[in-house]
Amino acid sequence: MYPNSNLIPLVIHQFVSDRDKIPPLQEGCMRQWEDFAEKHEFEYYLWTLLSIKKLIEREGRQDWAELIANCRNYGEYGDIVRFIVLSVFGGWWVDWDIGIIHPEKLAVFLNRFHCKATVTEENYLCIEFFGAPKNSDITLNFLESLYRRNKNRGDTVGYSGPGGFSNFIKQDTKYAGLINTFPVTDLFQAGYMQVKAGYRPSADAPQPLFHYWGHVWFTEKINPQHL
Repeated sequence: MYPNSNLIPLVIHQFVSDRDKIPPLQEGCMRQWEDFAEKHEFEYYLWTLLSIKKLIEREGRQDWAELIANCRNYGEYGDIVRFIVLSVFGGWWVDWDIGIIHPEKLAVFLNRFHCKATVTEENYLCIEFFGAPKNSDITLNFLESLYRRNKNRGDTVGYSGPGGFSNFIKQDTKYAGLINTFPVTDLFQAGYMQVKAGYRPSADAPQPLFHYWGHVWFTEKINPQHL
């Protein structure tokens, strides 16, 4: 880990709702990240519903607990949880359906961005691969804004997802200056629409990552007993 609090720690975070129910595609992707972390001296954390609950209890954050309790689906839960985890620990949040195609290129890329960073696509700040230092004003204040808007949320993407996060950043110029942005095509071999149209990863493409967009959580309601 870097000692400077303004730098992103060498930590990778991922999340599953249930360790015993990981689809094969996502399991393969997550294994790649765990192997990458071990080889390149990153810490690796795999979060679950239970460990997130314990983290929030440990931090004594009733506002975060209320945000989680009011999540409408696992997509919204995953959006909010990433900002909680990064606020407490810092590091890189990686969605479970992102695969590594070129590990060495990825290592070089991550070492170039020792500051807050995200990728942009069609003027959106994407959060499927997002890095921040611990106690970042951006992550903490975005969580606070979600708490204030909890009773007037709209759709998930526009509330806690990339739309909501992009709008939050645009509302205050001080935040825009704190984020290093770079084109999504620098990192990912294809965008969402290309993948949906059938594009598949290639060893010949230079970008180190491929997002398979295999998420299934937006239509799956959360069991209150899990929270």
